[in-house]
Amino acid sequence: MQNKSRENSENNFIGLLNFIADPAVIVDAKGRILLVNNALEDITGLNAKEVIGKIFLEVGILTVESKAILLENLKKRMQCLPIQPYEITFSGKDGEIRYFEVKAKKISYNR
Repeated sequence: MQNKSRENSENNFIGLLNFIADPAVIVDAKGRILLVNNALEDITGLNAKEVIGKIFLEVGILTVESKAILLENLKKRMQCLPIQPYEITFSGKDGEIRYFEVKAKKISYNR
């Protein structure tokens, strides 16, 4: 019964996550992508199967500068340091350059 309850809770969580209009990505302390919402595919053209399990530095759409910014801020988040929203640049699968504001916090997420 407990597994069914956990499964229902996880399905509800994923359902809510997919209602968010902006891409949402959960990464672990090493930057490995654990979960993404549907908006990620809408904005980038990448689907969940293409990114889950990869370290965000391996995802080919990010610019070198954006990878450096994301990595530096991940380190700060893991130290529970406050981080102001910041902008990254990426190219969608269609090759178009896009900008995105990142607002991130350290959370506990066990899947």
